[in-house]
Amino acid sequence: MQYHYEVKFPVEQWLRTDIDLSWYPTEFPPTPWGEKRNWALQYPASNRVLSQAAIDFLNSINICPSVDGADTVNLFRGDPGAVMHIHQDPGPRWSLNYVWGNESSEMVWYKEGPDAKTRMWTSVTGRQAMSFEPEGMIEVDRVVMRGLQLVKIDTPHNVFNHGDSTRWAACVKDRTKTWTWEEAVKFFKPWIV
Repeated sequence: MQYHYEVKFPVEQWLRTDIDLSWYPTEFPPTPWGEKRNWALQYPASNRVLSQAAIDFLNSINICPSVDGADTVNLFRGDPGAVMHIHQDPGPRWSLNYVWGNESSEMVWYKEGPDAKTRMWTSVTGRQAMSFEPEGMIEVDRVVMRGLQLVKIDTPHNVFNHGDSTRWAACVKDRTKTWTWEEAVKFFKPWIV
């Protein structure tokens, strides 16, 4: 199984050219298990991050960036050297992720081994998700993330920011689409490189 596909839409500029990230918080409370959060998530309105051309194109193919019905994108920030915990997203099985700011971040997917250990956790935005201890997980795929990718998010995964600059990702998840991963790949096939 493939867990990611590069996507090329007929849109010159995916992000706003005048994107302003100065509002993004820099401090978050520690994780429930007491660790510093070095990966953050916020839900800005899509037009604060995406270009109008990107929004218009998504609307033309009936994809609406949304979180709980609001017109928003998931905007992740990974500090230099950060490793995101292994987790499995609730909700949609896929996401369109546009990554920028660091050319050496990797997204990695896993399957549970016989000794896998899980725990529920709460994100900085209050969402509940399943988290996995690294021991007991078996890597099944990885990709250096650049530009726009269709990614599978209902499988345990995480991200490594290997660089010395901040890694950003604007993620479009249409929660009204209850597609399987295979259905999402089929829908986006005309734009898969």
